[in-house]
Amino acid sequence: MESAPIIDKSKLSKTISTVGIVFPANLSNEYLKKYKPFLLNQEKLPNLAKDFAKDNNKLLLLNPSYKLSDMANWPQELQELITKNNYETMDYTIKLGYDDMSAHEVLQQLLPNDVMIPGGFETVGTIAHLNLHKNQLPYKEIIGQVLLDKNKTIKTVVNKTDKLNNVFRTPELEIIAGEKTLDTELKEAGVTFKLNFEKVYWNSKLQAERDRLLKLFKPNEILCDMFCGIGPLSIRAAKMGMKVYANDLNPECFEYLKINSKLNKVEHLVKPYNMDAREFVRHLINKEDAFFNHVYMNLPVDALEFLDVFDGLMKEKKNKRWNKHNLPFIHVSAFDTGKTIEEVENNFEERIQKVLKNFKKGSISYIHQIKNITAEKKMFCVGFKLPEEVAFGGIIEDDKEETAEDFEKIEKKVKSE
Repeated sequence: MESAPIIDKSKLSKTISTVGIVFPANLSNEYLKKYKPFLLNQEKLPNLAKDFAKDNNKLLLLNPSYKLSDMANWPQELQELITKNNYETMDYTIKLGYDDMSAHEVLQQLLPNDVMIPGGFETVGTIAHLNLHKNQLPYKEIIGQVLLDKNKTIKTVVNKTDKLNNVFRTPELEIIAGEKTLDTELKEAGVTFKLNFEKVYWNSKLQAERDRLLKLFKPNEILCDMFCGIGPLSIRAAKMGMKVYANDLNPECFEYLKINSKLNKVEHLVKPYNMDAREFVRHLINKEDAFFNHVYMNLPVDALEFLDVFDGLMKEKKNKRWNKHNLPFIHVSAFDTGKTIEEVENNFEERIQKVLKNFKKGSISYIHQIKNITAEKKMFCVGFKLPEEVAFGGIIEDDKEETAEDFEKIEKKVKSE
């Protein structure tokens, strides 16, 4: 990586023209609180002039929209403050240097007028993640350096050079400013995660979705996380007392899952796997005779296709481990372009039926919109209890109905493990 670009900070400045009211210094606290809606109220700038000194007075700075020539149209509260106390008013100019200006204000002066200023970035621990447009790329080092200067917790700025186009959903990244490392550490809801941003998948914006799901779980329940990544949901679920079977195909995610489980002292509750998702679920059912209450499938591109693993999956375990009362609840993420919730629901029914022929729309318990991807495309989570027709491979003729005694035996076995 090339050395950081040299920015001549002395040539970057901005002036703010506003109006001030001269008032007794001993009334500062009262006025700052009482007249706050009308004050300067700009980040990093005080509402009292720093360099004003006149007897025992201070200068209260107003919003720049107020002009002395238009005082008759000021809010009544300000007019009364001035007239009743016979306060002096004056024009006041604030000059800002590089250190006082925001990243947006600095880039407004550094970038050509036809180059859009980046609107924001994702923060992953100490890494700032940008998705720069083509006409921004010639200025990527300047953009990266300014963001580094203006965000003291950021140590590295990266730009994504390609989409998530590999089987592990990891981005291709270019470091454009700061330290030459993509190793970082972050906290989510008090839980610590270590990761290498280039080697594993991480999305901070999905925290709200993880928060929502965790409210649906109970501490004594068991989770099967088919595409767990480095464990953001799995480890948080374990922290609340759940047992978790956590799997990811990416060997890097597998290693970080183990690291983060130990880091958060839940390695006794999180059992890690590095397998194909279908083979993982079959292994749990057929080899480990495992039980779980919830299945999470966070692979929105094609998670619905993986539902085929549940077709007849529990047939051989019927009334031994599983019955119609204790089948797991599935939470599966997917994209859809439906314009109404009814259209989305119909779309999901049709798509799920392609892999689970016995699935019915009435089985869906919820469809939750996670976020907008584009104006038309949205990301959803679909929740449903696995239908017995699916789990046991269709309605079986002459199959005896489970009795209360059967159900009690299964429950007793599960709880004893």
